[in-house]
Amino acid sequence: MMRYSLALLLLAAPVYAQYAPVSPVGGPQQPAVSVAPPALQAVATPLLDDRLTMKLPVGMQLATRPVAIQGADPAGRNEARAELAIGQTRFAVMVEELYASAPADLVATVEKMAKGEKPEPIVVPSGLKIVGFQPQHGPPPGETNLIYAAWVVHPDGHVLQLGFLLSSAAMPSRAQWVALAQQVLQTIAAGPRKLELAGGEHTFPGIGTDRLVLNLKPGWTTSTSPGPDFTVYHLRKVGPLATPQPTCGIYVGGHPNPFRQRVNGQGTTAPGVLLGQRADWFSFVGPKGEHTTEAIVAHPLQTSLWVHVFCTAPSEDELKPARASVDTLRVVR
Repeated sequence: MMRYSLALLLLAAPVYAQYAPVSPVGGPQQPAVSVAPPALQAVATPLLDDRLTMKLPVGMQLATRPVAIQGADPAGRNEARAELAIGQTRFAVMVEELYASAPADLVATVEKMAKGEKPEPIVVPSGLKIVGFQPQHGPPPGETNLIYAAWVVHPDGHVLQLGFLLSSAAMPSRAQWVALAQQVLQTIAAGPRKLELAGGEHTFPGIGTDRLVLNLKPGWTTSTSPGPDFTVYHLRKVGPLATPQPTCGIYVGGHPNPFRQRVNGQGTTAPGVLLGQRADWFSFVGPKGEHTTEAIVAHPLQTSLWVHVFCTAPSEDELKPARASVDTLRVVR
């Protein structure tokens, strides 16, 4: 099934693909058809667990995350997707939390991120700061096409990203769907939820009655990505938009995929501890100079499961506080 990635379309956006769409936007190329876009719903829809609200087109449905087998929180706090299907026409709206603070000049920053595009400020009734553009320099039209992109600043000072996508069959009437995207943007308002950045002890859902607990540093935030038979818990340092920041992941499942194998062991190994067990911490420097370290140990309370912890940062010095947080990881009941 089709998975979306604005990184491929924008050259500067994080991957949206975390779960399958309600119905494929892609598939075989379909004959061009002309379908009139619908009106907007009367009531706004909350998104990203009350980070934003906006009125979606009539008939558009929100995708639901799969139920996490290992008990992870299924609430969509990282990204949300809604899709409208009319005959062969598919129109999708993607919303993602970027975990980044807004720059003083949002237009200039987005222009730098989306090379060659001309972002412009968008004035909306809610007063939110928004910048958007119609892509002019992306890849040639294909099965799924980004027709409008926007960056929204929440009142808490952090940035969310929206992408509007259209199937190939509807591209001849693209202008009508761009107009619909712009109508949707006019309805955007802030929700009450703010990013939690205070730090302190944080608890992730575990397996059954188990819980994963660690001490989070101030300025960091967390999220959960459930898979079909695994869960990844994310730690992110929030920093300026378009500036790489340290991140960590905690995988709990039966089939870890270590970086060591992907870089053919080209790195260094140092003894350490993870979850009270002896662990070999493998570290390497990536092609862009980023520093990564990882360790894998058996889950202390669950047979046949592993805990894979990995952190990446732009520099070795920035990696140290990330590692310090995951060093406090423990499993409790």
